[in-house]
Amino acid sequence: MAKKLESRAVFLDTASAMPLLSEVRDALLAQLLEEESLKWGWNLDGQHRIGLFLKERYQQDLMCFLESLGVAPIEWYWTSGATESNNWAVAILGAQTHIQHLVLHPLLHSSLEKSAIRLAQEKGWTYEYLTVLKDEEQEIDQKLSQICDPRHVAYLSSWGDNELGLYDQKMKNIAAFFHQAGAWVHLDLAQSFAKSTIDMHALPCSSAAISAHKIGAFCGLGALYIKTVAQKHISSIFVGGRQQYAKRAGTLPLVLIYAFFEAVRAWTLTERYKKHCERLSLRIQNHVLDRSWLLSLSPIHLEERLSHIYSFLILSEHAEKMIVSLKEKGFSFSQASTCHLGQPAPSLLRYGIDPLSQKNMVRMSVGPANTQEEIDLFFSALDHCKL
Repeated sequence: MAKKLESRAVFLDTASAMPLLSEVRDALLAQLLEEESLKWGWNLDGQHRIGLFLKERYQQDLMCFLESLGVAPIEWYWTSGATESNNWAVAILGAQTHIQHLVLHPLLHSSLEKSAIRLAQEKGWTYEYLTVLKDEEQEIDQKLSQICDPRHVAYLSSWGDNELGLYDQKMKNIAAFFHQAGAWVHLDLAQSFAKSTIDMHALPCSSAAISAHKIGAFCGLGALYIKTVAQKHISSIFVGGRQQYAKRAGTLPLVLIYAFFEAVRAWTLTERYKKHCERLSLRIQNHVLDRSWLLSLSPIHLEERLSHIYSFLILSEHAEKMIVSLKEKGFSFSQASTCHLGQPAPSLLRYGIDPLSQKNMVRMSVGPANTQEEIDLFFSALDHCKL
């Protein structure tokens, strides 16, 4: 029999995977129990009465969902997650003959960074990282003035950093500046989509990546948003059937898609979850600022960071032991970069956080299921570990 987690476990790592929202669970249970959905197999590609019925219902639901986002159906492609979406976006870049130079934001997810650098090396393109760090005031127009034609440039960036929660106006202004200058801009929305107010149509980009499991739906689903004006550049990375305008072959995972619909509705119909995460984030910040041996890495002002992520350093020679002790006490959180499995994250190195400091770094990320009591309990346990 599989072992069960102890009831005292406190999950504070929602930036890695948000626990399934209650609205998602309840909606799926109701839908799975209706009619004979399980018996039908949820395959809308079937050329028969059931397949046609499922396809018609799905298309109606998809239209309603996309209308709520202000997105045209041709602009939305389902993927297996933000990693695939980012890789697909980079592949689309590779099919463009006019791109010659890549500009990368220093805090870039590895799925975007690694695929972009590999493409640049294959194509013989040049690439560089922006040097706009937390204490610098470098103007982006100086960077663009060094480039002969911005239309030969692609700019890749997170729209909300997953390590420090950075989501400030500078990050937004940089993307807008490149976009307005005519550069191709791709944004990784994995951490900000639905949890922050985003006007998809007004986004300063040509394409964007989205993830389902970051908002309380299931792992295994994401989306690539690519604006109508950029459609002529899109190319498929899969061959097979003619699903999704013959651009992304494969049977659509309807159960995952409907879970995603419900999760987006839960975050966007009211401000309840957003406000809840903001209150928890401020409580974490107050605990950090109250302790001289903790150093905040996330922006102090709430409007400059994602409300569900807060990172800090433990300024103690026993920091690593304290982190181990916290995990043994049942607290689940991220130490440095989750995606790099304990190894130093290049993005954090570029931000000035050296490998030793990364080992002493804690990223707490919260969601609708977390409570203020859990936050207090975490810092009480951290105080006890320090003694």
